[in-house]
Amino acid sequence: MKIKNLLLVFFSFLTFATFAQEKKRVITEKAVTEFEIKSNNLEELIHYDWNKVRKMFQGNDLDQNISLSFIYVNEEERDASEVRVDNFELKLKGKTSELEKIINNLKSTFDEFSKIETNNKE
Repeated sequence: MKIKNLLLVFFSFLTFATFAQEKKRVITEKAVTEFEIKSNNLEELIHYDWNKVRKMFQGNDLDQNISLSFIYVNEEERDASEVRVDNFELKLKGKTSELEKIINNLKSTFDEFSKIETNNKE
């Protein structure tokens, strides 16, 4: 009888302990928050494949803060009196939901730089 009670208590404790455990799943999501490209070739920045940027940020929440930076380092030796595009850094911040607006702003800026470079080379 004593062994029976002892086994009953043991299995009851084992059962209660098993049901008392709670499984918690922690799902961590990674988000891309910054993108930076640095180049000494202005043409590379002007003709950048913007679909790559879209793909990088597609998994983000729409309200995730993001930052896009484009850095140009002009290593060309020209006369200082000539018009040229010199070193610059463009950095735009916003939310993932505003990505298309950010990309359009950068595209139009690079289009202007392209016009300057084209006019300068003529």
